[in-house]
Amino acid sequence: LRIVNWVKFFNGRQVPDEILESLYCNLCWLDGRIEWHLMANHLFANAKALVFGGLFIDGLSANRILRHGLEIVDQQIDEQILQDGGHFERSPMYHSIILEDILDLIAVSAAYGLPEVNRHVEKWSVVASKMLGWLEALTHPDGCIAHFNDVAQHHAPSASQLVKYAADLGISSASAGQKQGQLKELSSTGFIRVKTERLDVMMNVG
Repeated sequence: LRIVNWVKFFNGRQVPDEILESLYCNLCWLDGRIEWHLMANHLFANAKALVFGGLFIDGLSANRILRHGLEIVDQQIDEQILQDGGHFERSPMYHSIILEDILDLIAVSAAYGLPEVNRHVEKWSVVASKMLGWLEALTHPDGCIAHFNDVAQHHAPSASQLVKYAADLGISSASAGQKQGQLKELSSTGFIRVKTERLDVMMNVG
């Protein structure tokens, strides 16, 4: 998280040498201690930081770290994001956190414009679009996410914030929005959302 926040803050600014050296030390330390034992959102955050830091710092070792981060990101997207667009932990909160991570990766790729990174963006954009559709289905009319599994409000960006962020990057939801009387089945993650004139229900059906 520190690596990503520093890169966001110093992008386009003059970086003091001691900060750059510290950032590089943090990046190398992380690259040697990837949280494979924790997996899931922890591992994805590690890989995101490797991509951010690898783009920000010049040099052969940074390029190697960048490639390592890209490899883990793509591997984990395939494993963690299911066919219906939901995150495999089946928590709307963690889903929102991972979606923000993917949008951040798309944004930082656009900022640096490296061909070896840009070739990943199309895949990330398609995944982000599906994830937005999933999140819409598990967001209440008041904008709060459904309390399925490990969830707390305000620990992740809201659905409306993520929709706006995605729109700024040219990405829209794979779902055009749920109409009255429509039933939406999220079969990979095991949720159903049904809306009628009198009823709006989200169900965990396994």
